[in-house]
Parts: sequence; C-alpha cells; structure tokens
Amino acid sequence: MKYDAIFFTLLSLANLSYGADEGRSIRVDETKFSKIYPAVWFSPSTGEIAPLKEKSEVPPEDKFEIWIEPGDPEFGYNPDKKDKTPKPVGFALVGKGPDFFKKPDIPDDLPLDLKITHLVKENQAQEQLVFYCRAKTSTCLIMITSMDKKESVIQFQWRLLSKEETVSNKTSEPSVAPAPQVQR
Repeated sequence: MKYDAIFFTLLSLANLSYGADEGRSIRVDETKFSKIYPAVWFSPSTGEIAPLKEKSEVPPEDKFEIWIEPGDPEFGYNPDKKDKTPKPVGFALVGKGPDFFKKPDIPDDLPLDLKITHLVKENQAQEQLVFYCRAKTSTCLIMITSMDKKESVIQFQWRLLSKEETVSNKTSEPSVAPAPQVQR
C-alpha cells in the first residue's frame, strides 16, 4: 500500500513536470529580448527561449534551433552548415485550431519550409494555425495564438510530439511516442 502511494505520487509529479501532452503557452516579447536584437532562439525539443548573446545567427546551444523574430514576424530554422549529414528540418502548416492541436492528423513525408514568414500574418493568428516542426532531434507542434508586429509580440502553444536523446553523438530510440500517423 505504501509503495502504491509512492508510485502514484512519482507518476503524478512526472506528468506535471513533463506536460507535453497538453502543450504549453509561450509568449515572446520585449522581456525575453537581449539588448542586442529583438529576437530569440527557441528549443523545439524543450520549449525553452533564449535571448541573443551576440550579433550573429549562431544559437547559444545546439538545442536552440528556431529563430523567432516577432517584429518581422518570423519563425525560422538556421541549418548547421558544418553538419556533414543534415537531417531535413523545417515547418509545415498542418491544420487550424485547438482541436487539431490536441489531436493532430499529420501526414507522412510533409514538404518542409525553413521559415514560416509567408504564412504568419497578424490576422492569421486569429485562425490559430498549427505548424508541424521537425528539428534535428525532435518533432513538435506550434499553434500561433496571437501576434502584434508593432509591439514585437508573438504568443503560441507548443507541444512536443517526439524527442530523441543523444548520447556520445549517437542517437538513441525516441523517448516519447512518435508523431501521430495518418488515419486512412
């Protein structure tokens, strides 16, 4: 009985700390920027935001793969030109709204774009567009929920779909269930 209580407590804590099933709301605004430039780096595998540390398009750590610039507005990957065997990374518009975000139907072999500037406009934030994002070691969904280009603000929901852990530069099996498959 005592061990059952401990197990359920640990299970509950794991679910609270992970929380990727429901997603998380992320707001990028002037409080997240450094003095260098009004943009941030975003980690599609952890949902973390990092301000720019220098005037370059080099992320502070490998996990930060997506550049977010609310004043443009822009979400974009910065491909690693030193990577000898690059994995295809990018974005694909896959649906609209919270229902799709919660239960996505994602096709196999999506064509990916390195940026989503041409699809993200302030009036489209009302449509709550859902983008599939494939990174080097993870996949996630991003649903744009609000934008204000003049105020340099983008708010979005982030939801991790799958993540691979890297050990000694080798990739292991995914630690989260793979992205949902198309139902035929």
